[in-house]
Amino acid sequence: MVAPPQVNFRLFEFQNEPNSGQGAQLWYHDHTEDFTGRNVYMGLAGFYVLEDELDARYQLEGKLPTGLAGDSTRAPTAWHDIPLVIQDRRFDANGQLNYDAVFDQSGVFGDTILVNGVVQPFFQVDRGQYRFRILNGSNVRVYLLTLSNPQARNTRLTFTQIGTDGGLLPKPVVRDSIELAPAERVEVVVDFSGVASMQSVILENHGDEQADGGRTAQIMRFDVVDRPAPPRITIPDPLRTVRDYFNPSGTGRDFLDLRVGLSSRPKPVTRAFEFDRGGGEFSINGQHFAGPCQLHGEPERFDAIVVEGTDEIWEVSNSSGGWYHPVHIHDNEWQVLDRNGQPPAPWEVGWKETFFLRQDTVRVLAHFETERDPKFPEFRGTYVFHCHVMEHEDHMMMSQFSVVEHQGDRPPPTPTDNCPPSTGTGG
Repeated sequence: MVAPPQVNFRLFEFQNEPNSGQGAQLWYHDHTEDFTGRNVYMGLAGFYVLEDELDARYQLEGKLPTGLAGDSTRAPTAWHDIPLVIQDRRFDANGQLNYDAVFDQSGVFGDTILVNGVVQPFFQVDRGQYRFRILNGSNVRVYLLTLSNPQARNTRLTFTQIGTDGGLLPKPVVRDSIELAPAERVEVVVDFSGVASMQSVILENHGDEQADGGRTAQIMRFDVVDRPAPPRITIPDPLRTVRDYFNPSGTGRDFLDLRVGLSSRPKPVTRAFEFDRGGGEFSINGQHFAGPCQLHGEPERFDAIVVEGTDEIWEVSNSSGGWYHPVHIHDNEWQVLDRNGQPPAPWEVGWKETFFLRQDTVRVLAHFETERDPKFPEFRGTYVFHCHVMEHEDHMMMSQFSVVEHQGDRPPPTPTDNCPPSTGTGG
């Protein structure tokens, strides 16, 4: 008899609620300093759905599609709420994942599309309405999603976007195409009623980040079959009143009024972070990541100390030509105030924590909640923000901030027992 190996693990307990107080499509992945890209590429990532009372009520009232995929209480044909994790990968001659970007700062593009871990799958649908919760889980590839019907090319197929990173939007938005950067999520409703039975709809990618001979142009296929569809739904409009932290009475106002509501609270702290590349290296405000592991010989550094209970406006920008950066901020959900000085697009009005920058400047606003339950100190602590092109992050395009209880408090020491060997590849 062979004794099982010793396994070291940690049990984390936390309140599963974004600061926005609403449901969301969330994901998690390995975050080992300098090795995130490789570890996620090899499969250390997951996607989960957090629902709230409003979303559940809409489903009970027949206002949003029901039947989350995997629900054992329903037959698979009744699943009309489908998570889709899109990734691109390369495989070697033996069918094994081939990650060759350990020293490549630009990141690795795959030549094969996977959805939920399956190569370019198909999914049978009836002629009803389906809710798809889509995550771009790729390391670097940006997707431009469209729908097509090869058997009826004149048929217009659209997405009705109802949610983003942080849950439901204030209003549904009809879109012909959706650009999705790494780590971004969207929730859409697709109506197959205009597609004849025995025809197929293709979820396509028209992104042009890398020419690959069209191998990543088709993501997956929906085969329309002849079976009963659930009763039709009418998506609520509006969908949600975004919680207004800047109204002491707690009553909701439309998101666009938030900028006016700022006047009723202390002035937010404003910070600016430039995501740049110069001298062959990635940086934020000209500096590299200096975390607790000190893999690159620099002492640990915090680029923001945030006091709980306060409001912050962060300006994130990218002026480096030829490089794009999806900026991801841990710990909180944010609201876009403006992009390049203009009001946010309808699909950016709501809660987000990943902001795609080509050559853009985006201002975002968040409230850092006061501690609510001492058993779950999930707000105070150390968090990172970084480019979510994972190889950019691994090459030190990352920074960290700390949320503290009082003005003048210093961050506590960050644990280092999970640090990798000092022979990291970043930089």
